[in-house]
Amino acid sequence: MQLLEQGAYRKTKKSVLNQAYLSDANDTYKDVGSGDDTESVIDKKRSRAVIVNKKIYNGYEFSTQTAVNPSDPLGATTGILNKKYKMVKDAPLAFSTEDYSINAIEKLPPVIEQVQAKVKFDLNGGYLGEDPNAEKAKDPIVKIAPLNENYRYVVDKDNFPTATLNPSYKANAFEGANRRMVDDGAGNQVMASHTDQPLGTEIYQVAFDRYKEQLQNRLVEAEALDNTIGTPRTIRNAAIAEAKQDIDSFDNYIAKFYTNKGIDITKSQLWLREFPGKESQVELKTENPKMENKEFYGWTTKKVTSVDEYNKLEELKTEAQAKNITKTYKFTENSPILSEMTVYAFYGPVKSQVTNPKQTYDEAKDKQYIEITPAEEGKDLPENATYKLVKKNEDGNYTEVEGLTQTTKEDGTPVFDITDLPSDKFDPNADYYIETIETGKNPSYSDTPIKIDKVAPTFADMGNGKQVLANPDPLGYFVKVSAKAEDQAGILRIYVDGYKDKGYYDSTPKAEDNSDVTKSLNDNVAVQQGQEKTFTVIAIDKFGNKANVEHKEAKKTSTNQGWYRQTL
Repeated sequence: MQLLEQGAYRKTKKSVLNQAYLSDANDTYKDVGSGDDTESVIDKKRSRAVIVNKKIYNGYEFSTQTAVNPSDPLGATTGILNKKYKMVKDAPLAFSTEDYSINAIEKLPPVIEQVQAKVKFDLNGGYLGEDPNAEKAKDPIVKIAPLNENYRYVVDKDNFPTATLNPSYKANAFEGANRRMVDDGAGNQVMASHTDQPLGTEIYQVAFDRYKEQLQNRLVEAEALDNTIGTPRTIRNAAIAEAKQDIDSFDNYIAKFYTNKGIDITKSQLWLREFPGKESQVELKTENPKMENKEFYGWTTKKVTSVDEYNKLEELKTEAQAKNITKTYKFTENSPILSEMTVYAFYGPVKSQVTNPKQTYDEAKDKQYIEITPAEEGKDLPENATYKLVKKNEDGNYTEVEGLTQTTKEDGTPVFDITDLPSDKFDPNADYYIETIETGKNPSYSDTPIKIDKVAPTFADMGNGKQVLANPDPLGYFVKVSAKAEDQAGILRIYVDGYKDKGYYDSTPKAEDNSDVTKSLNDNVAVQQGQEKTFTVIAIDKFGNKANVEHKEAKKTSTNQGWYRQTL
């Protein structure tokens, strides 16, 4: 049998690489007994027990060590150049098989697989667990990047790869867009396997033990066969030998494709494709690596040696950055992955507790704040810590926002009051962090920065170029006022000045579905008393930014036809 592999690419020529290889020889059988008692039993078993789509099958391995002539039934290797594959994440691989022993005329359609990329998290001298000398405590964490939703190269109508780059392809990270996703049956989008099934949550070892039990049962069944001397015993011995060989080959399969490649079989398929420390199965969550008298800071694409060097690194966020292999970046769950890679743990002096900024508004005091909150859920803020609101510069250093002093709300929450922060003291497009310093520890900086929002709501056009619609009663004693306000922070209030409690109000946090970004004031009744009067409509967003628009309503004038509304 020959196996044709297609779809790896040589970067320079951008051509599809076609190559054929011989698989292991087929299993052979022999007849035992005679006449009506003739039985066919295994003679030489070369197939191996493997898992395919969560079931045990017998398959044949092939090696890419020696290429063969794909048109030669004898598998000649003379004069056949064995071209080397350049594997690229998410490139399509087409596999087809031909069995020359039966002179097959019709070929089976190719099966498309997707090149996967391993990401090795090198502990860089650190360890996992409590004992640095424990077995495997210093071994790297091995993960596999999630599959992309697209192949990197176009697959043609015949299901074969081409050398044409797929214009829809965008590199993916461990989290975020462009991953291969599937509905889990409950309406949730979850990461998918190459067979478009939700990634499994069962522990590999548990599954392997179950498969081993199946193989062991085959051995028990074989040992229970008739052991009478002659044909029965020959059949029994052949069945026992085959069952034992399947058990051994399955153990070799686990070693070759899992444990020898550093894959932790005490974890799950889902765990394998999630960023360390971000795993969704809480009981399998990876702890941060440790180093004596130091603290884990994060992962980097190359080794760094100082806190200053680490702090100045950019986070790897774009495909263009990832292609620049000369630079060093911080590597996170949002960093795009182009191919197999190794990242390194960095450790530094013990840092102060990480805190994050949160922009809020105290309507009762009409104050806008940046609150200081613990980065880790359920954790209290550190005692005796000092804080600064800072902006990260391009060189990796931080600049403090001028004119702000840390203060404390009545409930004890430390805050920065930004109510009167002038526009020339901050950049609305920049990220702002909390610098936290505890006594005797190095500064820490927020892991979730924010942008400062001091932008007031806007009023929408209600028709005829007007931002306010007023509908007075015939005598001009009352006016129904309508308006619509928009703000990306969500609208807290919209009302007619003097009638605050009769307007729109929603103090809940901004809705994730943006349903509170645009809100209306509908027919808010205000008193006019028949006189010319200016009404002010006020909109406040959920960060306390305010906007207002005025509308002048004319008084009513008496004529012999009755009352009419003056035009202004």
